[in-house]
Amino acid sequence: MMKLKHSKGKLKKIYTHQRNVIGRTFYDEKDASESILQNRFNFLLVIYSLFIGAFMISDNKLFQLMILSIGLIVIIIIGLTLYRIHIRLDILLRILYQLDDNHVFPVIDKELRNIKSGLFKVNRLLAVFIPVLLALSFCVCIILVVINVL
Repeated sequence: MMKLKHSKGKLKKIYTHQRNVIGRTFYDEKDASESILQNRFNFLLVIYSLFIGAFMISDNKLFQLMILSIGLIVIIIIGLTLYRIHIRLDILLRILYQLDDNHVFPVIDKELRNIKSGLFKVNRLLAVFIPVLLALSFCVCIILVVINVL
């Protein structure tokens, strides 16, 4: 896990100030960020389905290329927004892991490291691997349309 710029003591001080003065803490921000990540991922899947559906319905090669090109651009843009919220969520989780050793996050993290069954982190799967695969599928379809296979 990457080291944060703030010390553990400074993070606890910030958290106490958030809880007592502001009323919104790192935990609230984590919940909001997870919700944004989930909503953007769902939006990515819907947009991908719409563009693929439009591509499949179209008979004109020029329209297919236009649909695939626009779809690729939109998927890349949504993928970048997913990546940004993934980074934000990752930082928030790192902060929460350092706040208290007895809290649920560091305890679960230690248990997951003992199991070693995960190939990748779920947030990275949603925010990096799937958007890249979707963008690559558009690229493959564009190539197949250009060489007149589809």
